[in-house]
Amino acid sequence: MIDLKSKQPTITVYYDDQCPLCTREINFYKRKIDPNSAYWEPLSNVNEEKIDKGKALEKLHVSDSDGNLFIGADAFIEIWTRVPEFGKFAEILKFPVFKTFLEICYEIFLILRRHTWRRQSCAKN
Repeated sequence: MIDLKSKQPTITVYYDDQCPLCTREINFYKRKIDPNSAYWEPLSNVNEEKIDKGKALEKLHVSDSDGNLFIGADAFIEIWTRVPEFGKFAEILKFPVFKTFLEICYEIFLILRRHTWRRQSCAKN
Protein backbone atom coordinates (compact mmCIF):
# COMPACT_ATOMS: atom_id res chain seq x y z
CA MET A 1 0.00 0.00 0.00
CA ILE A 2 1.33 3.47 -0.91
CA ASP A 3 1.49 6.03 1.88
CA LEU A 4 0.15 9.24 0.32
CA LYS A 5 1.11 11.32 3.35
CA SER A 6 4.80 10.60 2.72
CA LYS A 7 4.45 12.26 -0.70
CA GLN A 8 3.26 15.56 0.78
CA PRO A 9 5.74 18.43 0.73
CA THR A 10 7.19 19.50 4.05
CA ILE A 11 5.48 22.54 5.52
CA THR A 12 6.65 25.46 7.62
CA VAL A 13 4.02 26.85 9.96
CA TYR A 14 4.47 30.51 10.94
CA TYR A 15 2.59 31.05 14.17
CA ASP A 16 2.00 33.85 16.66
CA ASP A 17 4.01 32.67 19.65
CA GLN A 18 2.83 35.67 21.70
CA CYS A 19 -0.77 34.46 21.56
CA PRO A 20 -1.45 31.88 24.29
CA LEU A 21 -4.34 30.31 22.40
CA CYS A 22 -2.31 30.05 19.18
CA THR A 23 0.65 28.52 20.98
CA ARG A 24 -1.58 25.96 22.68
CA GLU A 25 -3.07 24.94 19.34
CA ILE A 26 0.36 24.70 17.66
CA ASN A 27 1.63 22.54 20.52
CA PHE A 28 -1.30 20.19 19.89
CA TYR A 29 -0.31 19.90 16.21
CA LYS A 30 3.36 19.40 17.10
CA ARG A 31 2.38 16.32 19.10
CA LYS A 32 0.27 14.91 16.27
CA ILE A 33 2.33 15.61 13.14
CA ASP A 34 5.46 13.73 12.12
CA PRO A 35 8.38 16.06 12.99
CA ASN A 36 9.95 15.41 9.58
CA SER A 37 6.93 16.78 7.73
CA ALA A 38 6.51 20.12 9.51
CA TYR A 39 8.66 22.92 10.87
CA TRP A 40 7.29 25.36 13.41
CA GLU A 41 8.47 28.95 13.06
CA PRO A 42 7.49 31.39 15.85
CA LEU A 43 6.80 34.81 14.35
CA SER A 44 8.93 36.49 17.01
CA ASN A 45 11.95 34.83 15.30
CA VAL A 46 10.95 35.60 11.71
CA ASN A 47 12.52 38.36 9.68
CA GLU A 48 10.68 40.21 6.93
CA GLU A 49 12.74 38.52 4.21
CA LYS A 50 11.08 35.16 4.88
CA ILE A 51 7.48 36.29 5.17
CA ASP A 52 5.42 39.44 5.77
CA LYS A 53 5.31 39.32 9.54
CA GLY A 54 2.42 41.78 9.82
CA LYS A 55 0.21 39.72 7.54
CA ALA A 56 1.29 36.52 9.27
CA LEU A 57 0.22 38.00 12.62
CA GLU A 58 -3.22 38.66 11.13
CA LYS A 59 -3.78 35.19 9.64
CA LEU A 60 -2.05 31.84 9.91
CA HIS A 61 0.58 31.31 7.18
CA VAL A 62 2.01 28.00 6.01
CA SER A 63 4.54 27.50 3.24
CA ASP A 64 5.52 24.20 1.71
CA SER A 65 8.78 22.90 0.32
CA ASP A 66 7.40 23.35 -3.22
CA GLY A 67 7.26 27.13 -2.67
CA ASN A 68 3.49 27.43 -2.18
CA LEU A 69 2.08 29.78 0.46
CA PHE A 70 -1.21 29.00 2.21
CA ILE A 71 -3.02 31.62 4.27
CA GLY A 72 -5.94 31.38 6.67
CA ALA A 73 -8.31 28.48 6.05
CA ASP A 74 -5.97 27.05 3.39
CA ALA A 75 -3.17 27.01 5.97
CA PHE A 76 -5.29 25.02 8.40
CA ILE A 77 -6.21 22.54 5.68
CA GLU A 78 -2.50 22.01 4.95
CA ILE A 79 -1.81 21.38 8.64
CA TRP A 80 -4.83 19.13 9.11
CA THR A 81 -3.92 16.92 6.13
CA ARG A 82 -0.83 15.94 8.13
CA VAL A 83 -2.69 15.11 11.36
CA PRO A 84 -3.63 11.43 11.10
CA GLU A 85 -7.03 11.87 12.77
CA PHE A 86 -7.92 14.93 10.65
CA GLY A 87 -6.71 13.85 7.20
CA LYS A 88 -10.05 12.76 5.75
CA PHE A 89 -11.78 15.78 7.27
CA ALA A 90 -9.19 18.09 5.66
CA GLU A 91 -9.82 16.51 2.26
CA ILE A 92 -13.55 17.18 2.61
CA LEU A 93 -12.85 20.82 3.55
CA LYS A 94 -11.14 21.34 0.19
CA PHE A 95 -14.54 21.23 -1.54
CA PRO A 96 -15.67 24.82 -2.23
CA VAL A 97 -18.86 24.78 -0.15
CA PHE A 98 -17.08 23.42 2.93
CA LYS A 99 -14.03 25.61 2.41
CA THR A 100 -16.26 28.69 2.27
CA PHE A 101 -17.85 27.65 5.56
CA LEU A 102 -14.38 27.14 7.11
CA GLU A 103 -13.28 30.58 5.87
CA ILE A 104 -16.33 32.22 7.47
CA CYS A 105 -15.68 30.40 10.76
CA TYR A 106 -12.02 31.44 10.66
CA GLU A 107 -12.93 35.11 10.07
CA ILE A 108 -15.26 35.00 13.08
CA PHE A 109 -12.48 33.44 15.15
CA LEU A 110 -10.09 36.21 14.05
CA ILE A 111 -12.50 38.89 15.25
CA LEU A 112 -12.75 37.18 18.64
CA ARG A 113 -8.98 36.68 18.76
CA ARG A 114 -8.25 40.36 18.12
CA HIS A 115 -10.55 41.42 20.91
CA THR A 116 -9.86 38.77 23.51
CA TRP A 117 -6.95 36.39 23.28
CA ARG A 118 -4.25 38.29 21.46
CA ARG A 119 -1.85 40.15 23.73
CA GLN A 120 -1.81 43.89 23.23
CA SER A 121 1.99 43.92 22.92
CA CYS A 122 1.76 41.73 19.82
CA ALA A 123 -0.59 44.06 18.04
CA LYS A 124 2.20 46.66 18.00
CA ASN A 125 4.69 44.36 16.22
